[in-house]
Amino acid sequence: MYLTEVFQSPHLQMVLFDVLLLVYYFVVWLGLVVVVHWVCQACPQKGNPLPRKPLLSAHRGCSFLAPENTVHAYRKSLELPQVVILETDIQISRDGHLFLLHDSTLLRTTDMVAKCPSVDPFTNATELYFYSSTCPLSSLNVGQWFAKNMVDDDLMVASNQSVPLLMDFLRLAVNSGSIILFDFKELPDNHPHALNLVNATLKAIGEAGMLHEHVWWLPELGRDYVLKNYPRMIQATKTEYTPFEEFAEKRIRVVNDAWTLPLNTWRKYQNSNMNLSLNMYWVDTKMMLEYAWCIGIDSITTDNCQELSKHNENQLFLVCQHLHYVLDQAFLPAVLCVVIICVIFIAYLSKYEMKLKANGEYLQQHADE
Repeated sequence: MYLTEVFQSPHLQMVLFDVLLLVYYFVVWLGLVVVVHWVCQACPQKGNPLPRKPLLSAHRGCSFLAPENTVHAYRKSLELPQVVILETDIQISRDGHLFLLHDSTLLRTTDMVAKCPSVDPFTNATELYFYSSTCPLSSLNVGQWFAKNMVDDDLMVASNQSVPLLMDFLRLAVNSGSIILFDFKELPDNHPHALNLVNATLKAIGEAGMLHEHVWWLPELGRDYVLKNYPRMIQATKTEYTPFEEFAEKRIRVVNDAWTLPLNTWRKYQNSNMNLSLNMYWVDTKMMLEYAWCIGIDSITTDNCQELSKHNENQLFLVCQHLHYVLDQAFLPAVLCVVIICVIFIAYLSKYEMKLKANGEYLQQHADE
């Protein structure tokens, strides 16, 4: 009875409407806070500066501009600012020559089907000879498949690329002072050089005059040997290769992982006392660059060197800073409005409680009479 009479008051209903309106506004504001936190959680909080832009690692060379894993691709990448790391994949031929190729077969990036019709196109590339055979790796073209889509002055150069030797890659890195990041491709069990891949690679690095500090050793294969005999080489790893608890034992200094790695894992690496350098790969868009930039990633591996090297403004950071400012400005008015309306609402409740109490006493007196 009491509540019914209270809420039947026109004045109180108006106040209640205002309260509900402010509560709705406050709930919407809280929803925006959650959304902004989720979208902007990678970016520095208000008042904190934007970290340095990540350096660029050329994934198989500048492979959006030139055929991947070719001398031309690496030369093109070295023409761009901020490219300081060259990434590649190392394989070894049946006659013991180290060469660059990502795929296990030659089907996608070479003209082997046309040039060597008698060879199974799904043959593992490491089963072929580099020089002495009817279908040597050195004779294959690795640029024509890419050059079909080119219309610029690089067309002729790109369409005449051959499978490069590791030494060609190392000389480019030495002459430019670049860092190299590489991985090995798995060899067949019966490969004649399966046990020589690590030593052959280390020998080539030495013969090229490569500074050990410019070598990021990513493969698990040979890691213990390199740790013992080449202590100045930089040990790099992926989360799937090495648990964080083993980083100190293996002297890991570079974490090379995908952008899909959870943000809290990146933060764990940053907040450790190990002075880790973080490299994020598969970063090919401006938005992904801005995400890595906001986190504070040291370098990114990208196929899109030409675009990302020119992208020097972080829109994600600017938008998040603005959103945080807007939410901060809206917070205090929202809280004050809710408090004021609640005070008025409570005052009305008190007023009607006193009125009803007085009416009750009056009715009781008449009943006694």
